[in-house]
Amino acid sequence: MMPQYDQEMFSEFSEQIQKVHPGLVFDFGPRNTDGKRELTISADGIRDVFESVSSLVHTAPLLDRWIFNAFRKPLDNDDVQIQFGDITIGYGDIYFRYQDDGGKLALELNIRGFQETSEFQNAIFILMDALIGEYDMETKIGYIEMISLDEGMVDELLPIISARALIDELRRAQLN
Repeated sequence: MMPQYDQEMFSEFSEQIQKVHPGLVFDFGPRNTDGKRELTISADGIRDVFESVSSLVHTAPLLDRWIFNAFRKPLDNDDVQIQFGDITIGYGDIYFRYQDDGGKLALELNIRGFQETSEFQNAIFILMDALIGEYDMETKIGYIEMISLDEGMVDELLPIISARALIDELRRAQLN
C-alpha cells in the first residue's frame, strides 16, 4: 500500500499533468543511491502525445532531488517476464524476423502460446517497450505482425532481445 503522502503527491501530480495534456501519464521511480527520485513522463505509446512529453520534460526546472525522464526507458535486463491478467510471457517466448519499412523496421513476432486477444497483444507491447523503450518503439518500428511460434522454425528466427542491436544500428544509420 502506498503511504498517504505518496498518494496525495500522486493525485496532485496526476491532476496537474492532465492540464498539460490529457494523454500524458507518469511513473515515479524509487530514490536512487544519491537520494534522487526519477519521474518519467510518458505518452503511453501514443505518437500524437510525444511532443507534449518532450516539451514538458525539456522545460522542467532543475531540482536537486529529482531526475525527469521523457518516455519509458528500456530495462537493462535480457530475461524479462511479465504477468498481464491471466497471461505470463517473457522475452524467451518471442522470436522474430524483420524487413526494412522505409527507414523503420517491420517485425514479424513469432510468439510461443500466442492468442489473438487484446490482452495478449497489450502484454507484447509492454514487453517491447521494456526491451527497446517507448520512444524507439514508436519511432523505429513501422509495423508489427504477431503470429504463433512454430517451434520447428526457431533456428530460422532471431531471439527478440537481438532487436536492441537492430534498433541501435538503425539509430546510428539515421544519424549519419
